[in-house]
Amino acid sequence: MKKFTTFLLATLTILSLSACTNSDQESDSTYTSEIIKASVLDYNTSNENEYANLEAFEITPNDTARLLQGDPETVLIDVREQSEYDEAHIEGSVLIPLGDLNSKSLMDNNVKMTDNIVLHCRSGNRSTTAYQLLQQLGYYNSNSMAGGITAWMQAGLPVVE
Repeated sequence: MKKFTTFLLATLTILSLSACTNSDQESDSTYTSEIIKASVLDYNTSNENEYANLEAFEITPNDTARLLQGDPETVLIDVREQSEYDEAHIEGSVLIPLGDLNSKSLMDNNVKMTDNIVLHCRSGNRSTTAYQLLQQLGYYNSNSMAGGITAWMQAGLPVVE
């Protein structure tokens, strides 16, 4: 009887604990973005302030460069306009201006829902909007590059001019 009571109490405890947890986490998309970002964060070589003001869905230019180098399958989407892209762009980036960003343009550029995606613009504002749009479309493995191509160039990272 004592074993049965112990078993019953353990089962009830496990059930009550699982009922108290939030199975959706903070949000699946934020959780996925944080996993992508965590895979490349380098706190040992980064300026400690570099991560201080990032939103959960943002990734730094240096971490973006490490991610692209470590996972060449990552899709880098530039959401600026054609004229901005022509002035300077990151090698290998796919141009899909924010106004054209939709399911069809993503499919036309062979971007799959399962791809790791980093969005960028000039300063980070349009890519934040693009990130929100991709979340609505179900592209949860995405991040926005903080500071855009301006921060990328300030970090001394290469561009095609």
